[in-house]
Amino acid sequence: MSNRIKKHNFAHSSSQKRSILKNLSLDLIKHEHVTTTKAKAKAVKSFVDTIFSRYEKGRNGVRFIESRLGTKAPIKKIDELLEGRLKSVSGGFVHLVRLGSRKGDGAELFKLMLIGYEPKKKSLLKKVKDTSEKESKVDKKAKTIVEKKQQATSFPQEEIGMSGQVNAKKVSKTRRKAI
Repeated sequence: MSNRIKKHNFAHSSSQKRSILKNLSLDLIKHEHVTTTKAKAKAVKSFVDTIFSRYEKGRNGVRFIESRLGTKAPIKKIDELLEGRLKSVSGGFVHLVRLGSRKGDGAELFKLMLIGYEPKKKSLLKKVKDTSEKESKVDKKAKTIVEKKQQATSFPQEEIGMSGQVNAKKVSKTRRKAI
């Protein structure tokens, strides 16, 4: 009798489930946060927790990671995390945050984050700098356009004769309309 066996079912074949777990966990390790649905989030959380704890305990951790993820690429990142901010953590390396429901199908969305993850604000600063540079370029273009229009509509100083009257003959027809 197989009671109390904890398995997450995604209604996919076993190879597809393995692929989903592998790719989501690789992305989570690489980017330190991932947004996904509730069932996948719970499965990936337990999967990544076992990877981290097995690697931390030193029981052939590299072999275990390679067998589960199919690559040794995340090992350097895992080392950095476990020696750095996850040094004092003994378990529960992944944190789940509920984001709400997806607009299209109403599926519950969760954000998986490694403990101690703080979003980088450089991207926001970069966007602000980009927009300010664009605005300054737009401002420069607008100023040049306004200056050109002012030059086109401005009149040269009209010649004043000896009697103090304006010589109307020298003013063109278009400028007379503007006056």
